[in-house]
Amino acid sequence: MRIVGEIEHPLLKITIFHNDNKYSVQVEDGQVTQHYKLREDTSLESVDMVKSLFTAELEKITETNMRMQAVMAAVAQGIADKDELPKII
Repeated sequence: MRIVGEIEHPLLKITIFHNDNKYSVQVEDGQVTQHYKLREDTSLESVDMVKSLFTAELEKITETNMRMQAVMAAVAQGIADKDELPKII
């Protein structure tokens, strides 16, 4: 797998990978990561095409990321609530 491109965004790190006739797009923001896998076919011929498809959907991707972060925060809070340290005498 090799990096073939990136999509500029002020809050997200978006990396495009290519491997074995497949494109993968990884969207990172803090503690959450989204990963999209796209099979390369005749309608998906270039990195520029992948960029344009994902750039058009950035608002939805950002909304999904915010929901994922909310879930992660709830999980972290649940862990913190249950995390009791043993008493050291």
